[in-house]
Amino acid sequence: MRNNNYTLHELFCILYKTGKTVRDYLESKYPNKAKELYGCCIEASDILITQLNLMGIPAQSCDGWIIYYDNPYSCSDEPCDPYSMVKIPYQDNYIYLDVTATQFQSCISEQLSRILIATQMPYWFVESDEKPMELLLEEFPEWYEG
Repeated sequence: MRNNNYTLHELFCILYKTGKTVRDYLESKYPNKAKELYGCCIEASDILITQLNLMGIPAQSCDGWIIYYDNPYSCSDEPCDPYSMVKIPYQDNYIYLDVTATQFQSCISEQLSRILIATQMPYWFVESDEKPMELLLEEFPEWYEG
């Protein structure tokens, strides 16, 4: 796989175009979910990974938990939910790609882009197979104690 031959700008352009295509496809497939794409993160990640891998870009799933630091009472019955996005190795780091983060806009204080591309993992995401109970107990003791 050859993503290290791309400049960062070239790779961002490819990721944006691919992300936009996948986002547009999901919005047309699920017109009732078009604004937020609630519940589409796994499907979006699978499509993105397939498309990017076909282009020679070694994308992989980045599974974990979204943490509702900014508004823990508004999105779920807990201040977290399982979530999936895509990560692409670049040099010694990762680039993160997410096309369904807008479903959490009411729970996250920063403006979330329809096509999120970042060189650092978003502050509201924890990559982990298991629910990050230590973090949750520290940040939201009222939810888990008693």
